[in-house]
Amino acid sequence: SWVLPAGWKRIPNVHLNAPCSNKQKFPLVIFSHGLTGTGQENLLLCAAWAQRGFVVANLHHTDGSSCKVQTANNSWQYYQHP
Repeated sequence: SWVLPAGWKRIPNVHLNAPCSNKQKFPLVIFSHGLTGTGQENLLLCAAWAQRGFVVANLHHTDGSSCKVQTANNSWQYYQHP
């Protein structure tokens, strides 16, 4: 099972960074949040797909389109409306 940061709940049959299988093929969902969204706010949706056998790539953008994101140098970047 995988532990959710929100309340540290465990989700059965969901694995974070699971090893790849060379024997089975799984459908892939690439999920990208919308403008000012975050990868975390859609964790339950992505976890529901993973429970049903999908491999899920939940992107968290560091290009300024998220409302708040931690960058590679551990600083925080906030969305600024143009």
